[in-house]
Amino acid sequence: RARWGVRRVAVVDFDVHHGNGTEAAFAADPELFYASSHQYPCYPGTGAARGIADHIVNIPLPPGSDGGDFRAAWETTILPALDAFAPELLIVSAGFDAHHADPLAELRLTERDFAWVSERLVACADTQCRRADRLGARRRL
Repeated sequence: RARWGVRRVAVVDFDVHHGNGTEAAFAADPELFYASSHQYPCYPGTGAARGIADHIVNIPLPPGSDGGDFRAAWETTILPALDAFAPELLIVSAGFDAHHADPLAELRLTERDFAWVSERLVACADTQCRRADRLGARRRL
């Protein structure tokens, strides 16, 4: 964070699997935010709790969840928490194994769902991550 001149960093994760390593690395520092939507139960078997702290948000989605379930989770929980956190740097950890055609997972997302969440994350970065402009880190999708 010192290298880039930012204090408040957020990682948001949409994937079939919970990012247990990222959560563990961020858990003790309230200036680091982590949010994950993921299939539960699923490997690695973590992320069942809705959130262990204000800066850690887990949304476990049951097998068979579709874009409506995914969007509702992001719209009602993750995006408001992310906005309230007001990150200076936003990192997206995107796993597309939540796609309905993935043979190993049981979430039912479509390309439109991935585009929807991407658009909202770009909007968040545009309003919250003003320092990213100075760093040249922000990119348009």
